[in-house]
Amino acid sequence: MKKILFYFILISSFLFISSENYFKSSSQIKIKSNNDSIFVIKNLDYPSKFTLKPSKNGEFSIKTYKGDSIIIIEDSSEKLMDIFFLKNMKINDILEYKIDVFQNYNMDDSLLVYLKKSFSVKKDYDSYSKLLDFQLERSYQKADSLLEFYYLSDTTNLNIIYKNSVVLKDMNKDDESFNLLKKAVNYLDTTDISFNIALELIFDYEKLDTKVLTYILDFTYKNFYRNEYFIYVLYQSMDLYEKKIIDNRILKDMEKLLDYEISDDARFSVCAFFIDEGYEVEKSIQNLVSLYESDIYGSYGDWLNYYLAKGYLLLKDYEECEKYLNVAENEFSMKEREIYQIGFDYGLATDDMEKIKTYGVKLLSENIYDDKILQIVEKKIGLNRKDIEKKVYDYLRSQMDTFEFPDFEVEGLDGKKKNISRIVKGKVTILNFFSSNCPYCKKEIPILNKIKESFKKNKNFEFLAISSDNQIEPLKRFINETNFSYSIFYKGGLLMDSLKIEGVPTIFIVDREQKVRFVKVGYFDELYGYLKTRMEFLKSLK
Repeated sequence: MKKILFYFILISSFLFISSENYFKSSSQIKIKSNNDSIFVIKNLDYPSKFTLKPSKNGEFSIKTYKGDSIIIIEDSSEKLMDIFFLKNMKINDILEYKIDVFQNYNMDDSLLVYLKKSFSVKKDYDSYSKLLDFQLERSYQKADSLLEFYYLSDTTNLNIIYKNSVVLKDMNKDDESFNLLKKAVNYLDTTDISFNIALELIFDYEKLDTKVLTYILDFTYKNFYRNEYFIYVLYQSMDLYEKKIIDNRILKDMEKLLDYEISDDARFSVCAFFIDEGYEVEKSIQNLVSLYESDIYGSYGDWLNYYLAKGYLLLKDYEECEKYLNVAENEFSMKEREIYQIGFDYGLATDDMEKIKTYGVKLLSENIYDDKILQIVEKKIGLNRKDIEKKVYDYLRSQMDTFEFPDFEVEGLDGKKKNISRIVKGKVTILNFFSSNCPYCKKEIPILNKIKESFKKNKNFEFLAISSDNQIEPLKRFINETNFSYSIFYKGGLLMDSLKIEGVPTIFIVDREQKVRFVKVGYFDELYGYLKTRMEFLKSLK
């Protein structure tokens, strides 16, 4: 009965469907069956359900009338026998419908037939993906031979190429996957599959020569600037430009985007990048001001005001700079090194001693070992280093968190569970939360190893790393590749959830009383100075 109810609902949702199985406006459908009876569900809008008995010759006869939509015939065991449709329905819709029906009834043979039909008709990624996944899951053939069969059947079909590249990557055959995608460059068009292929290649740029990489970037900029995932092309372009892998032409391509209808996210990202690079600052400011009343203000309002302050500082419009600086700090409570730097530079540009002192202390709270900032504050304000350190520590004391680290067990690489709170008790501790598949987690390992080395002679410090990984093998590979020297635990997902950690890397700095005092989310280059400043500060507390 559950299946009957399912189809009652399912049929009602398909009001415009057709198939190669059809009947005329008034007709008789005759079904041969060895069953004693069959069950019929008839019509879409007002389904009628009834049981039929066979005639003397074993035939089941169903009369149809004008307006009849769908008939599903089942026997008493609820095994699907056949589906009939009106002639004037769309073949694509009915293929999808039949695939769903056959899948629901676990009719693999019929399902395979219609998966093949669907792909032969549509030639799209979804239909091919369903067909390939179906066969791989059921081991109809080995994956390698199946991929070879479909790839060789049509080497220009982008849907086949992209799906096969995904499967090859899942099989850890990254080079084969890349080479397959690279062959598709000559066939790229304006479909979403082409964008996916281009995006995969852009992110695997190390294997491309600059000429091919530039061509693919030009292609995506011209054809896909409205795509919701185009933002990732922008991010990668910015990274490639900063690494000097691509030249200034990409800046011109980005500038053209500002005259197009692009997403607010993309517009903000381009303008922020331009201001960081000191390129087309005035035009970028105009675009950022246009976003001030947009939907993204709730998400990016702090950074929007930061970049407006930075842009106006570059233009030496100090009044506007101060206005947006105050909004970022006062309305959004922005506490980032970047905003402190704007305030400090504003103070130097306007010879505002109060701002030099205020923002100098805030900057040094991020890294008290920044000699350049120290020397400026000493010279401009007339404070000696001991007085500066006191002011920095007073500021850090005002900014400390106060929540207690929870009593929690995690598993070590030796398989033994340990209570983290007991390990950190009585010690100043750096707790690094990471994942083995996080590139920025990997990037910060040398810095974390360096900070541990700095405090190795002091037994009152502890250094722990907790991974969200549930499997030990990828974690062991990660440790071998990075030479991570922290005490490492894994299966830390529940602990991270309890601490409301939403992304990695995240660092907690815990004091001797098991209170979390500082939290830093994400990777940044000045991490060593940030950590050492806080460790020394907590050491100074009694």
